Amino acid sequence: MKNHLNKLCMIFCITASVIASAQKNLPDPEGLHGTHPSDCSRATPESVIDPEVFPDSKFLLNKDSLNGYNWLSFKNGDKLLIINCGCSDYTLVFQFTTSRYSADTSNYKYWYPKAVELMNEVVRGLGKNEPLRIQKGIDTLTGFIAHCPDSLTRGHILFYDYDKNPGDDITSDPDRYAAYMNMFPHLYLNRISKLNDKEYMVEIYFTIQLTEE
Repeated sequence: MKNHLNKLCMIFCITASVIASAQKNLPDPEGLHGTHPSDCSRATPESVIDPEVFPDSKFLLNKDSLNGYNWLSFKNGDKLLIINCGCSDYTLVFQFTTSRYSADTSNYKYWYPKAVELMNEVVRGLGKNEPLRIQKGIDTLTGFIAHCPDSLTRGHILFYDYDKNPGDDITSDPDRYAAYMNMFPHLYLNRISKLNDKEYMVEIYFTIQLTEE
């Protein structure tokens, strides 16, 4: 009995140490460090993974209750970190680590379709994700790739649920852009990074503004 308790204590201490270490190094994409949750419009981040689809996923709420983190590992070797964040917005950041693809990180005609493939592999396991409507965003991204191949650049913002033309660029019109920021979910391919000889990171943002700025 004593050995069993000692083993449980050891497991608990190791787990607590790992979590404490992770909390020091977790990404904060919205730069919310030092913000108090009561100053934010959104609710406390929760897991966005359906455990019936991905039972081995892990979730951690940061100690400041501003960011939540889901980790997934796949049989094909890919890994995914989903960052649930935002204060006046609701944002999910998908950070895929994969060795299945390889190309220059600025070759967006190559990487945009790969981003769609990666998202399609996980969308069925995302739980309730209103108001982001992730599947609608993926469909918009697919249409954008097909109809606007010359506009495939890093950080191109795609609003969805507002226009039949996914390539409509409103970023040059500040008033129109601000109106859509406060009404419609949007997505963008934020970065492609080569991590080592084999692995790449593909980072995609899905976000919607919750309050007027």
